[in-house]
Amino acid sequence: MSPKIVDKEKRKEELLEAAIKVFARKGYADTTMDNVAKAANVSKGMIYEYFSSKDDLLVELYNYFEKVTFSKLVKKIAFAKSSRKKIKIFIEYSFGIYTEMFDFINILFVFWAEGIIKKSENKLDISSVYSNYRGFVAEIIKQGIDSGEFRKVDTYTFSAIIFGAMDGLCLQWILDMENFPAKKASEELSKMILKSLEKEEKG
Repeated sequence: MSPKIVDKEKRKEELLEAAIKVFARKGYADTTMDNVAKAANVSKGMIYEYFSSKDDLLVELYNYFEKVTFSKLVKKIAFAKSSRKKIKIFIEYSFGIYTEMFDFINILFVFWAEGIIKKSENKLDISSVYSNYRGFVAEIIKQGIDSGEFRKVDTYTFSAIIFGAMDGLCLQWILDMENFPAKKASEELSKMILKSLEKEEKG
């Protein structure tokens, strides 16, 4: 009988899915590798085959989160024909993903905090992720300018403003999920952004 072939990438994703639930429930500080192993129904030794430490697990978890969210956004935006539609989808669908991936968002503060604390150690490189996202949105805005949909703006700076507004809304939603109207707020934000990108009428 041939040995069972293990899909290591799939197993790693399963461990990450289990880890995020533990982090969301217990918090980063109180979570141990034993907790994660029990949640994933595997041995502690197997956890260490994939992650050298809890810090390493957190880094991998953040990278996994960004990979999943960015992949979903790119697929959704791919069907949009105009830059206006792409910006609208990016803003509103991002919030939709956040509400779907509740456990991930529940420890978003951990990602931000650890990213700042460990910035000098270059373990959780959130700044590069933000830079990539700003570049992605800046390119959409540039396409809109080139096609005549948008007025001329500093695309990278404008992209940074969009993310600043999105993070602000996301923070409010995390702190007050029961009362904060995330969907409506994201729709209003996209309207405001698109309005500010409109070309000025000559008169």
